[in-house]
Amino acid sequence: MMLETLLSSKSRAKLLGLFFLNPRNRYYLRQMAGLTRLPLRTVQREASRLEACGLLVKESEGNRTY
Repeated sequence: MMLETLLSSKSRAKLLGLFFLNPRNRYYLRQMAGLTRLPLRTVQREASRLEACGLLVKESEGNRTY
């Protein structure tokens, strides 16, 4: 089931590609949108799904969230 969830979206594949090619980097949602050329709302939705699967970790540093 988890594999189906991961591979069911081209947008999610773009985000995963960004993370796998740059595993040490942290990104804001707007940065991810700009780098993948996806709409911000799409990035928000897909990032939430990846976080729910345990593949993405949200970090807060002061008033910034990565």
